[in-house]
Amino acid sequence: MDALQLLTDLRRRGVEFRSEGDFLLYRPQEALTPQDVDLLRQHKTELLGYLRQQVRPDSVAEPWILQEWRRISIPQWQDILRESIRQGDKEREEYARWMLREVLEGWL
Repeated sequence: MDALQLLTDLRRRGVEFRSEGDFLLYRPQEALTPQDVDLLRQHKTELLGYLRQQVRPDSVAEPWILQEWRRISIPQWQDILRESIRQGDKEREEYARWMLREVLEGWL
């Protein structure tokens, strides 16, 4: 696994990164396995380069704030979808499906 794949994978698992000088900081630490920590050590220089340039591997597709918004919103919209189906509210169901499919990237 290269540094770009590692950073992308860990961010998708909810790990946040930042650099302070020559230090690579991440949280939550408990989200990382010992193998993840070893990989971070191996790729530290390259990872710091990405962070210093504000180049986030996953930002090619989307910024972090959008990922966070999706993480929080998807379960809420799934609940709205279930509720609208249960109530037979076709218009609300259609809107919830659209939100999940188009805005929140196909989580249906």
